[in-house]
Amino acid sequence: MKHDIESILEALQKESKTGVIKLTKTMLDKHIIDANKSVIDLAQSIGINYSDLKAGEKITIEGCFDNKNPCKVSFYKTKTRGDKRFSISGLKKEAVAGDTVAIQKNSEGALVINVSKRATGESQSLWGQTVPAISAMIFGRGAK
Repeated sequence: MKHDIESILEALQKESKTGVIKLTKTMLDKHIIDANKSVIDLAQSIGINYSDLKAGEKITIEGCFDNKNPCKVSFYKTKTRGDKRFSISGLKKEAVAGDTVAIQKNSEGALVINVSKRATGESQSLWGQTVPAISAMIFGRGAK
């Protein structure tokens, strides 16, 4: 069963703050991603306030991809201008340019989900669960 990106994101966003990024080649090659409003709100829900970070300061949390591969998610401000950015280690192995990625807080820190792979059917299960059960499984609640 295939699902579209919007319906997957909607299901995830019903359960928890969700940072959403559509990846570009530059983001993947340089490991630099501008923190959009959804990522800034996610960081805030984790307890990371970009307004409190000084230029050049970085906070890194543990995480994993939805296939259980570990990663680290770093929230930081650039040294010179203080731009709000973040990075996900190992992202280039898990996604390609054009993919939409969702980031959520979970018990280990962060969960990074390649929503595009799920929508195209390339990766329809999350640890053996179907897409409609993703949020329920992550947060231990019944599917809605």
